[in-house]
Amino acid sequence: MKKLLSFCLLLGVLATHAMTQQVLTLEHCLQLVVENNIQVKLSENAVQTAELTKVQRKFDFLPNLNLSVPVNKSFGRSADLFTASVANSPITTNPNLSASIIAFRGLAKWNDLKNAEYNLRSSQYSLEDLRNDIRLNTALAFFQTVFANDNLAIARNRIVLLTQQMEKLQSQIAAGTKTEGDLYTLKAQLATEKVSEVTQQNAYDRSLLDLVLLLNLPTQPQYTLERPTILDSASGRLEGVEQIFESARLNNPGILKQQFKALATKYAINSARAVFFPTLSISYGFNSFYSSNSRERLGYTLVDGFPSITYGNTIPLNTQLNTNFGQSLNFSLNVPIFNRFATRQNYLISKVNYNSSLLNLEAEQQDLYKSIQQAHLDATAADAKYLATQEQLRSLDMSYRYAEARYNAGMLDHYAYMEVLNNKTKAEIEQLQSLYDRMLKRKVLDIYQGKPLNF
Repeated sequence: MKKLLSFCLLLGVLATHAMTQQVLTLEHCLQLVVENNIQVKLSENAVQTAELTKVQRKFDFLPNLNLSVPVNKSFGRSADLFTASVANSPITTNPNLSASIIAFRGLAKWNDLKNAEYNLRSSQYSLEDLRNDIRLNTALAFFQTVFANDNLAIARNRIVLLTQQMEKLQSQIAAGTKTEGDLYTLKAQLATEKVSEVTQQNAYDRSLLDLVLLLNLPTQPQYTLERPTILDSASGRLEGVEQIFESARLNNPGILKQQFKALATKYAINSARAVFFPTLSISYGFNSFYSSNSRERLGYTLVDGFPSITYGNTIPLNTQLNTNFGQSLNFSLNVPIFNRFATRQNYLISKVNYNSSLLNLEAEQQDLYKSIQQAHLDATAADAKYLATQEQLRSLDMSYRYAEARYNAGMLDHYAYMEVLNNKTKAEIEQLQSLYDRMLKRKVLDIYQGKPLNF
């Protein structure tokens, strides 16, 4: 019974530990960071605002349609327009349905629409540029954590190696072939390696925490990383800086963002200039009138020798509205003459904004060219390091095979054999890290050219 309870308790512990473990893959991280990043959400809202603004600029071409049904009631006695006498103030209503449209205003609406369209394109490329930067930073943080885990594994392998050597050394001291001084030297080296293990563990924990915070994930679960399987597909000679820049200048989201922003400010100049032109407005409306004092005329009677109109019941609402129904067509031409130079100043400001947008575009291109130069240099160095680690691994692999043969033949002690094996393991990790680093450096160049970040 006790064994059964212990087994159930062990299963519960393992299940709880498994539930608190969450495996993070590179693809999952790249997806999460876009979904959870606040700056991305703000940029998406900016795109939605630009889309709504564009739709509104299209609606601006439609006429305005307004319905007005005012109902008025005054208290007290006043002059009655219908009976030409003093009577109680009536209840009146004057319904009005009108439509108006600006027929011409210097093509301002058209320029406003083009401005909104290009602002929308600029916002879309700004969002794409932000997503690329965040994905790249997340990939760098992911592989930085993987590298930290590899360094921790190397430190732990060193401790295992020295622990095995200490056990062998103690037997050699008992046989009289080694001294206590050798043991103290090995203990000091082991203590140093344990300090290195703590340092590497802290570095790994910090890198993992930075990655989790970058993804905006809760820190309560424990996370582990799944090492991606990446083949050596980043082979081949790198393109030249000028060739990469020409491709980036046509496809980079940051450049396209500034280009469309410049186009938007150019149409803003046309819109500001349109205010100098006259504005022609057309309106058409229907109106009618009702009063509670409006009554039927029954005829005339003589009062003191003078004719007086005899009134009957109040005329019904529908009858009054039909009788008083009218239409109107209006044309209005507004010619701007002087408005304290506000139109002129707005036009000059729009020209300055356009000039600033061109300078921002030029600055963006210069920054891109500098970034491509640095990224190209980093990619070249990563290629060289990758080739060097390949050569190093081949040499250490041959050294390990030779050491293994000597160790099996009893011609090499265990310490020397483990040292060669540890160096080979370290070289394998360094070669894998250089492969990741080479791939990332080339991905940076791809992103600058507007290519998607795929692994």
